[in-house]
Amino acid sequence: MAKSFHIVPLKKKSVHYNTLVYRVKPDASRQEFRVEEIYRWGQGFRSLDGPVTVDEANSEVRCEPNLGWGFDLDDKCGVIIHFDKSFSESERAGIYKLWDNDGDEGWIMQQRDGWIIDESYNVISRPIRIDLVDEDEYRKVYETDIKPVA
Repeated sequence: MAKSFHIVPLKKKSVHYNTLVYRVKPDASRQEFRVEEIYRWGQGFRSLDGPVTVDEANSEVRCEPNLGWGFDLDDKCGVIIHFDKSFSESERAGIYKLWDNDGDEGWIMQQRDGWIIDESYNVISRPIRIDLVDEDEYRKVYETDIKPVA
């Protein structure tokens, strides 16, 4: 019966699932990129000891992975890949091709070419609604329209 904050977007295309990926090259340098997948709908969760602040509610809220009922992402409508400066054009094209062919991070999970997922997280842009929910019992809501903290 653990409670958490449920963050819901009130506008389409305001859910961004981010995956930060890296590898260590033979010369011991680190190379990384971040994939930002944009969804029409989704949800996120925050623990009670990490309430949404007013500043976050006025811009974007980073949600905690592995909390609540899952991100429940629906209808992917865009993908942006942010590369660090160390990538050549051919390396960028190769990663775009892999992402387009597999459509997700499955090839990274296999650690193809030494790539490892550093972290994945969900960001929800304003406007949002915050509810207090039971993180274990699906759709059990204790209170709706919680105000962010100062």
